[in-house]
Formats: sequence, structure tokens, C-alpha cells
Amino acid sequence: MRFKLLINPVLALMVVGGALTWHGNSTVQQGEQRTVKVIVSQLPTQDDVIPVEIIEARALSSAPNILEDVTYVLKNNSGKAITAVAVTKKIFYRESGTLAAHSLCSTVDFSFHPDMAGSKPFASSVEVPMEAPGPMTFEDGVVIESIKLKIEYIEYVGASSYGAGSEGERKIMSQREGAKKYKDFLRQNYSRAGRSLVNVVPLLEENANPEQLKLTPDESIGADRYRRYLLQTFRTKGSAEVERYIKLKE
Repeated sequence: MRFKLLINPVLALMVVGGALTWHGNSTVQQGEQRTVKVIVSQLPTQDDVIPVEIIEARALSSAPNILEDVTYVLKNNSGKAITAVAVTKKIFYRESGTLAAHSLCSTVDFSFHPDMAGSKPFASSVEVPMEAPGPMTFEDGVVIESIKLKIEYIEYVGASSYGAGSEGERKIMSQREGAKKYKDFLRQNYSRAGRSLVNVVPLLEENANPEQLKLTPDESIGADRYRRYLLQTFRTKGSAEVERYIKLKE
């Protein structure tokens, strides 16, 4: 199955919607949106409580083969603060009469990098809205039938976790590693320029996946998140604040 993704440039995240599914003879006027059926597979209960719950999920579509938007809310009922969560989203679609599925993994990381200290853990009893980047467009003739959401990984404050070894955990760790590699790359360029930002600032305005770093796709996402953070820091707080992050301590 081939398809194309049209993703907004803002890094986002995550959705239980109405019960209307597309049928082969459905017709939609341009700009008109319909809800797609969303199925939520919640975590096993603990003491009669779902530790982290997916609520208020909704999926919108403007055509049988286009998924415009998927949104939902994560609610922390665990009694513990959370540093990261990964949610799998499986899109079920029918093509030439055959039902197939395409899986994606969305993450939210409140402990992404030590330099980004303003991000606080996901506290107990708090709700965090999630939205998925979109739209996602499948080929003509494809009919999107439903979406399934499931929490795959949770990292709690204090290093305990749910779903260790999962794809969600690997994705989160790879993004963190990408940020570390990119920061080291900036430090090297800072030192080579005689401890000057003359080479660093142009890098912050470019793609965060330099060829020499050989980043994986998930590492590249992490590198770009860190790049955008430093670029925003430079624009709002000036060069001295950026130097505080990347210069090596004596």
C-alpha cells in the first residue's frame, strides 16, 4: 500500500470520535468533514482505575481516503508523575475489498533534554491534549474505516515504566539521543570557530540532520526539536543564552 503524508511543520502529537465510518459509495463535498470511528484500547485497570486513560478522542475526514485530524486527551490517573508517553495509532482501511492497516507511533516527552528545563512532568490528575500531524492522504480508491488508539509506553518519574522494550520506548530514547548528538555537533563547530557562534547560528537555521551525523529518522526528529529550541532561544534571549548551553565547562 502506497500513500503520502502531508504533515504540518509543527511537531505535534495525538483522539475518540463519532461512530460514522466511510462506505464505498460515500460522497463528500469539498471542505466537508465527517467523523471516523475511533476504537480505544485502554490500559489494564489497577485498583479499579485506568492508570493513564485516553479520553475525548475524535477523528475527522474530508474524503474516504483522507484522514484530516486525530485528536485526543491523555488523563493521568496513576498517582505518579510521568516523563514520557507513547501511543500507537492504527489506521484500518479497505483497498480493493481487502482490509489492511497502517500503524504510527506518537510520543510526548516531558523530559526530552536537560537544557529544556521549563517542561514539567505530566502530573497525576492532569489532562494533556494530543493532536496528530496531518492530514494523511492515501491513494484514490482507499476507504478509511476506523482508527485504533493504544498506549504502548509510559515512563514515570523515578525510572519505572510500563511497556519497556516497546517501539514506543525505542522511539523516545532515539529522539533524546538525536538531541544529544546534535548538541555535540554544535559544540564542535563552536570550538572550531574559536568559541564563536559565527558557525553555529547558520546551523540553527538549517536542517538538523547533517550528513556526517548519520542520524536515524527518530534521532533526526529529536535533533530538530533541539535545534528549534535553541533557535527560539537565540531569537528571544540572545547569543549569550545559546552559548551558555553549548560551550564546554572549563
